[in-house]
Amino acid sequence: MNGITGVILAGGLGTRLRPVVTDYPKVMAPVYGRPFLTFLLDQLRTVGINRIILCTGYKAGIVKDRIGEKYKNVNILYSEESQPLGTGGAIKLAQEKISSEIFVVMNGDSYVNAELSRFFSWYESAGHAAAIYLTKVDNIKRYGHIITSKSGEIQKFIEKGSSSGSGWINAGVYLLNKALFKSVPEAEPFSLESDFFPNLIGKGLHGYQHQVEFIDIGTPESFFQAEKFFSNTSNAI
Repeated sequence: MNGITGVILAGGLGTRLRPVVTDYPKVMAPVYGRPFLTFLLDQLRTVGINRIILCTGYKAGIVKDRIGEKYKNVNILYSEESQPLGTGGAIKLAQEKISSEIFVVMNGDSYVNAELSRFFSWYESAGHAAAIYLTKVDNIKRYGHIITSKSGEIQKFIEKGSSSGSGWINAGVYLLNKALFKSVPEAEPFSLESDFFPNLIGKGLHGYQHQVEFIDIGTPESFFQAEKFFSNTSNAI
């Protein structure tokens, strides 16, 4: 899967995180001495991705000023929302800048400590239309969870807060075919999680199940946990 484009969803308002990160967009929150976004950039860089689009929105100028148009050996492009479009709408807006048929998407506020090359190889060999990286957590209540068949085909999305206990969750990394977005209307807000993925059930949407370390910075509590997570040098690329 050489030459695929990386897309990072970096436009979130980060409302819940605002009490502890007041001056930055969420993706630029300082974690372990560096902007959180740089961990994602490095993770994509280490699997050979050299073209990454940052889908920005809230305080977009801060992201562009700090990251620039080149991050190490990676070319950085920007797709800036003039108004919130949701995770799906952000990808649709960036569509013309995505130069590969298959592209990888990352949520800008979470990190899964995984070898993405294995995810890519699995996707390429299986030939699925779309795939979500799934990891297992002890308590699904905050995240919701995903039910799959034995073959990994996604059958159902369970909303967060509706159940608890261990289960498989969306780890915030996706492999998608650009053709899936052709029929999506321009400039209309929509969510990958609530609108796009549920509509792909029964149409080739699969989950890659691999239990690995996972962290997000969506709340003050999880943001402070991220510091400890990345203090392990195996996680800090």
